[in-house]
Amino acid sequence: MSETSTTPMSCSSDATAFSVGRVAELTGIAPATLRIWERRYGVPVPVRLPSGHRRYTGDQVRWLRRVGEALALGARPGTILRGTEQELERFLQGGDDAITPDEVRGWLDAILRFDADELVQSLNDELRQGDTAAVLENKVGPLLTSIGRAWVDGELGIRHEHFATRVIENVLRSVRQTVADTERDDPLSGPILLATMTGERHSLGLDLVELCCAVQGVATRNIGTDLPPEEIALAAAELDAVAVVLSVSSANSGVGTDALMIDLMNGLPDGVPLLAGGSGVRRGRRGPRGLVVVQTLRDLRAWVEKKAAKAAGRQA
Repeated sequence: MSETSTTPMSCSSDATAFSVGRVAELTGIAPATLRIWERRYGVPVPVRLPSGHRRYTGDQVRWLRRVGEALALGARPGTILRGTEQELERFLQGGDDAITPDEVRGWLDAILRFDADELVQSLNDELRQGDTAAVLENKVGPLLTSIGRAWVDGELGIRHEHFATRVIENVLRSVRQTVADTERDDPLSGPILLATMTGERHSLGLDLVELCCAVQGVATRNIGTDLPPEEIALAAAELDAVAVVLSVSSANSGVGTDALMIDLMNGLPDGVPLLAGGSGVRRGRRGPRGLVVVQTLRDLRAWVEKKAAKAAGRQA
């Protein structure tokens, strides 16, 4: 991999300095692993203080978070660390059938212009004219990830992120209503409960999961955002939920969220699993023991299909 002044693997114009311990907290990649990568692959290259301590830039931290996502999705360290940034992004977007860089750029440009009409028309064209499940997995899900990255990288402001959220939420809900009007048998014995935990106010991931489940004919109950574990556990019991799915954004990744998930798992009725997805759980960390991590909507669909097959077997 070549190093230029614009690549985050080497020192860049971003002067923000992070210690190796702080980088580990922000990325989920252990200090020892960072040192091994530096020796073996030559990246990332930190600044060395006179004391010998390493310091990393903000660009390097952002790149390492993407690397962590790729590793969590099954990439080999040698392949990712020796590859180009474009190859890394392509892997994260899901391969040749996924969203293209031009599509990402077009949608982000529309968001920067606050062009709701263009964004709505483009999303509706994708979702209503193609395979809805495939479009959700290969286009809309990666789009949300791209929006989150653009916000973290400073390309989008909070105003743009809020605008995009409102527009995409409305599109997803409109399409979900159309899907819900199609009668089909629910393959599960109860609803899947959707929520976010204390401090997590991003709701778009829940809307995406709702539509994904609706396409599969699975009932959901979305009780919203920013809920303490005990309230989610009570709702699961009252609804006879077959599972609880949490959406976790990158803003709420870390040990604090892990502790809340442990509290929730301890409070759930016996046999009710906890699933979590979103950029906040795509950091290469295993998370709490017993947590089912669904890295992508494809993973969620596979989990639902497996659950439905077991339910059908019990009924036979």
